[in-house]
Amino acid sequence: MNGNIICGDCLRKKTGNLALPEVDAYSARNILMPLDSTSLAALRYISGAPLSRSFAFSVSNGDSLALLGKATETFLLNHLERSFDTLEFYRAVQ
Repeated sequence: MNGNIICGDCLRKKTGNLALPEVDAYSARNILMPLDSTSLAALRYISGAPLSRSFAFSVSNGDSLALLGKATETFLLNHLERSFDTLEFYRAVQ
């Protein structure tokens, strides 16, 4: 949740195939979100683009879009430390 990106091989080397602890040394939650190459490219674009162009892209692959949505929603909810009634309603009717 500190915004790190790590590939699967590097993660296995770092942890020795052990599970990550719930929190890191700075009490930040360790949450792993799998991304494919398309969702990773979109995430990199969002984080590096000027604010006015942050969402000036499209993702045509539904699976990649779902991964990107899950990762961004998880990041946002964990950093804001709360949920939203509208989001909960959307999830209920989805």
